[in-house]
Amino acid sequence: MDVLLILEALNPFGAKAEKGLSRENQGPKKKFKIGGGEIGSYLKSSTLHHIRGNKMNKYIKIVLFGFLAWLIPFIASIFFFAPGGGLLVDVFLFKSIMIVVGSIVGALLLVLYFSKISKEFLREGIVVGVAWFAINIILDLIVLLPLLQIDVGNYSAQIGIRYLVIPVMSIAMGYAIAQNLKK
Repeated sequence: MDVLLILEALNPFGAKAEKGLSRENQGPKKKFKIGGGEIGSYLKSSTLHHIRGNKMNKYIKIVLFGFLAWLIPFIASIFFFAPGGGLLVDVFLFKSIMIVVGSIVGALLLVLYFSKISKEFLREGIVVGVAWFAINIILDLIVLLPLLQIDVGNYSAQIGIRYLVIPVMSIAMGYAIAQNLKK
């Protein structure tokens, strides 16, 4: 399954592949349009091709993408802290930005993951959601708790509970793709 076909299956705001591109021969550059305006293009690269292709074991992909879903927002968060460790912006603004960054990263990784799935979309959504949730929690327990010097209870209330959005997004995407492909 292709990224463009997932966008069409999810059909957000009438997403359609650009005319003249077929599934078999989309060339090195893929474009999609939403509401008549181009919102992005996808250039094949050898690394991304290997990640998207069948050359990578599905379970390795789940773990790698789960790690990236944690790492990218973690790296982004570093820019909001002063060298001494103090937050440079309001704590609520920081938390809001992190939720948005994490959601964007998660959504993009889910689209990439589902691009090579051809069946059992809901099951895949459940597996990916639970796995990524667990990966993010484990990495936070190893890295973030010692760094922030907070206990598990405070971590769970302030940060950990927000990771529940991961299985919600992945299950919703799997369900939406399955339902739209039945039509």
